[in-house]
Amino acid sequence: MIVVLRFVDARGLVKKRFVGIVHVKETSALTLKAAIENLFAKHNVNLKQIRGQGYDGASNMCGEFNGLKALILKENKSAYYIHYFAHQLQKDMIREAYKERIQKEISKGEIETGTGLHQDLSLIRVGDTQWGSHHKTMLGLISLFPA
Repeated sequence: MIVVLRFVDARGLVKKRFVGIVHVKETSALTLKAAIENLFAKHNVNLKQIRGQGYDGASNMCGEFNGLKALILKENKSAYYIHYFAHQLQKDMIREAYKERIQKEISKGEIETGTGLHQDLSLIRVGDTQWGSHHKTMLGLISLFPA
């Protein structure tokens, strides 16, 4: 789990700071909350100081009753939840880079064109990913990032 804090400094400037990467053995909301609390304790930050939280749409993160969002809100009503859309922006950027690379390779004659070739690729949504589809995810990553 990657933790980044966004805050306003003494001069009123918005800052973002990478706090750390925490290995978690499971992704239940309780485990994630404990990991965040431990990481914050190392940096002298308390959950009561948080004024917002942002995660993707996974139920363990934003679930209304048992998600990480709900657990933190129980302790701090001021820690408003905002859905984190950056992952969508990253997917769009990856898709656009793939499209540009394919167009460039076609114009140079480096790859063939024809029916069914070079269809729009994307990564499997996290919520859809099961153990059996990890192979498809890896193939998609290799196609999108050949280097």
